[in-house]
Amino acid sequence: MAAIVTILRLQLTLLILLSLVDFALPQTTQYSASNPANSEAASMPSDPVTLLALAALLNGLDGPGVQPWHIKLTYQMFDTDGDPQNSGTYEEFWASPNKYKRAYTSENFTQTDFATDAGLFRSGNQEWPGAGEIKVRTLLLQPLAETVLQNSSLEKSERSFGQGTLDCVTVKPPPTNVRVRVIGYPNPYPQFCFEPKHPILRFDSQGAGHNETLYNNMVIFQGRYLARDVKMTDIGKLRLSIHVETIETLSNLDNLNAAPDATGPITGRVKLPSVTLLALGLVRQRTPPVYPPSARQAHIQGTIVVQAVIGKDGKVSEVHAVSGPPQLQQSAIDCVRKWEFRPFLVLGKPAEVETKFEGLFALAG
Repeated sequence: MAAIVTILRLQLTLLILLSLVDFALPQTTQYSASNPANSEAASMPSDPVTLLALAALLNGLDGPGVQPWHIKLTYQMFDTDGDPQNSGTYEEFWASPNKYKRAYTSENFTQTDFATDAGLFRSGNQEWPGAGEIKVRTLLLQPLAETVLQNSSLEKSERSFGQGTLDCVTVKPPPTNVRVRVIGYPNPYPQFCFEPKHPILRFDSQGAGHNETLYNNMVIFQGRYLARDVKMTDIGKLRLSIHVETIETLSNLDNLNAAPDATGPITGRVKLPSVTLLALGLVRQRTPPVYPPSARQAHIQGTIVVQAVIGKDGKVSEVHAVSGPPQLQQSAIDCVRKWEFRPFLVLGKPAEVETKFEGLFALAG
């Protein structure tokens, strides 16, 4: 029997049976500018590496030269069946990477963070935002944060959406000994699609139907491209819908002081689910585990859960198995020990992260 080993996954599945989802883009896109000097869209580079680098700079509001801003939006989350799960609002007042106010308000999660000269303070829920809340922010303000190019090859192509066609870049990871079989989707790899003449992000996907995101109602704000309407699906089911109500330059910074009931400053090791690491785009390099020959011969298979500590330098400093067949645990530990991450930053300073990873060792006939 052949062995199939899944990469210890951040909610990734390597054997997927899927059906095709089709998105329709509007035939025309309207743009507006807060500054007439920034009203013209940038031209499209022909080189895919240059294109992604420029797109990362111009899409969202993350990067140098940004002036203080305020954004308010509503969002709706859906469960794996596409049924409504949670709705709320997100509002951010931003003056600098170390001075801001971020507020989530919903039935399931209400929290306000205050970044000040004295540190990070928090009122409401004291846990770090989950993957869903992280997505609400990053899809709008850091839409290309998850791009991992290390040792990857880039291919340009076109993709049709209804009556429109976009220019796309596909990110193909380095070859591994893991067999990937995807049925029903034309592209199993991450893909980013742009307006034909400008590096304006309109669609992206993690590959094989995972986290496919459509960006609509585009505007130009401070020379950067922002979507006022965002929809993300996963395996054909709607998972997140976002609508921006307000986006404006911030002139009054008095609203950024910490509330009297806020706890802080927040220090020490941060506990995050693995899916949140993925949502934040912190995964830099991951390799698949090796199926132990003795376990394969004995037909031993199962799910391994490992707990790890990611150091301030982004390297795994501690790792041990929590559950799973003992014959497979060491292989999982050795695998995770080699992974690398971007440092998790709290007000610009790296912090240790504690998390758990889950992976499946399976035999196939």
